[in-house]
Amino acid sequence: MDILASFQQANARLDVVVGETPEMVLKSALLGIRDGAVRNSIAPRPEGWSKLLVLVQTAASSQTAGDEWTVIGEVSEVRTDDISHLVISAGAGIRFVLNSPKGATLTYVLPRDDIPRLQEALAKAGEMIFAP
Repeated sequence: MDILASFQQANARLDVVVGETPEMVLKSALLGIRDGAVRNSIAPRPEGWSKLLVLVQTAASSQTAGDEWTVIGEVSEVRTDDISHLVISAGAGIRFVLNSPKGATLTYVLPRDDIPRLQEALAKAGEMIFAP
């Protein structure tokens, strides 16, 4: 697995990761959040990754000032024993809330200035998982 981009704030970190392991039938991309030693991730199928790209684009264009957040949308994994669920909100940056039945609920707030780098990493990951 290769980390395309990492974003760090205090103990919390958001990662965009791609890779292919011997047991994987498909190339995979994931978005992971770590808070100290606790971590969780979501690895949507290509159609879910496309939705993630659209939600991040919408959140990027829906920035506001202040402490209010507006939920933009959600993405869930499919065909796995531990279905991760990601909620994306727009405000003064982009807020990611990630949970799964077997993992912790984690939140990461990406500052407005980091949005272009995140979009670039997500797009690159998308290109990699959609490539033949």
